[in-house]
Amino acid sequence: MAEIWTPQLVNHEYAILFFNRNNSAPLDITCDAACLDSMGFKPGEFHARDLNQHADIDLSFDKSEDTADSGDARPQSRHGVSQLGVQRLEKDNSVMMRLTPKSR
Repeated sequence: MAEIWTPQLVNHEYAILFFNRNNSAPLDITCDAACLDSMGFKPGEFHARDLNQHADIDLSFDKSEDTADSGDARPQSRHGVSQLGVQRLEKDNSVMMRLTPKSR
């Protein structure tokens, strides 16, 4: 079972936790446009930081490829990120990100 937790932080920032509770297999987990909208984010309006890796997530696009490597952010739109997620998250593992508005 996949879970996405989205607690609000200060200054309009959000934490987003992708958690795989599946007992047998890795999962792709996605926070889609409705999920992002529930936090007040529209495509292209935020920066993301992977708190597990202590690194900013590159939300730019490579014209030849839409997806990133396992465990990385997964942008799905050429006009701004409309989905954010992780690929092949192993069972009982999690990835936490911080989403920050570009401007308010």
